[in-house]
Amino acid sequence: MNTTRISLRTAFFFLLAAGTVTLAGCVVATESDENVFEEDTSSSSDAILNGTSVTEKYPEGATIDIGTSPLCSGTLIAPMVVLTAGHCIMGPTTLTVKVGAESRTTTGSAVYDWTAGSSKNPAQHDVALLFLNKPIWLRWYPTIEQTAVPANTPVTNVGRMHNGPTSTLWGADVYDLNYGTMINAAPPYSGTFAFDYWASNVLEPGDSGGPVFIKDTHRIIAVNSAFGTLGNGKQIGLFARVDLLHAWITQQIATHPAPAPTNAQISCVFNWAEVAYSNLFAPAVQQPLQSSPPFVYRYYPGTNSYLGAAWASASAPHQGVASPSSTYPVKHVFFMDSTGIPQDQGTVGYWMKQANCL
Repeated sequence: MNTTRISLRTAFFFLLAAGTVTLAGCVVATESDENVFEEDTSSSSDAILNGTSVTEKYPEGATIDIGTSPLCSGTLIAPMVVLTAGHCIMGPTTLTVKVGAESRTTTGSAVYDWTAGSSKNPAQHDVALLFLNKPIWLRWYPTIEQTAVPANTPVTNVGRMHNGPTSTLWGADVYDLNYGTMINAAPPYSGTFAFDYWASNVLEPGDSGGPVFIKDTHRIIAVNSAFGTLGNGKQIGLFARVDLLHAWITQQIATHPAPAPTNAQISCVFNWAEVAYSNLFAPAVQQPLQSSPPFVYRYYPGTNSYLGAAWASASAPHQGVASPSSTYPVKHVFFMDSTGIPQDQGTVGYWMKQANCL
């Protein structure tokens, strides 16, 4: 059996049968007390401590700090909103969120029912949202699952721990995901983790709040919540399900929208595209935008093509255009060639960054 030694900085505990569960959350750089155990990795890849770099694979991944001290992990799920764990919320404390090379401060947060400062509570959802002072524009944003996934669905846990806290993201694949009645857990904990998945542990403190993706997708099923030991000695990770809070999450995103791009900014992007992709948009016109709802657009007779912008869902995969009153839509760039089919090219905000039109 392959084993990996993992250093744990203890946080909050409660008994699970004859074992313990530890919130995977806070990292304090100066903390020195450690509890070391052997982790069974027979059902998973290496722990995130020794995982694979996934910063480029998951550009939506976030790290969360208090000042310069590392705290938790998270996911940018909309331009102004970061998903993380409930126990990562530090009351009114302003946090720093980093996504790729961009850094923002928080203006507030929301939890569904998590009680600040509590230990892992099987009767609460360990899920929270952070709201940013300015948008971070990605081409696409991840999706939040609306239903539970089947047991043993391959997933990827993402967090910031890699031989200590880092400012980048690391991932580990897990293949024994489960939910429902917890096997080998004596009452009163047997079957009480109705709001969580669990699997072989790959977490450390600091990985809390990081996303759990269906493997090789950008579909989030949970956030990293806790890890611990069952009464039979098995090491498990607990992952707070997001499908149970899908309506609440989307409502919170809708109430924290990013500023809509102006027509001047859209024109700036189109002007840039006419130069950067001159083979697609000829002749370069740099003319006022035309309107044909739901699009504003430009037509290029030399290449029989269009550049347009319209409201669309913030996340991929993309299914055409949407009403601006739809749940957290953002404006996307669309390209249409002689096929007559609009092709979604991602958010206008992302292309504003590329074209220096912010």
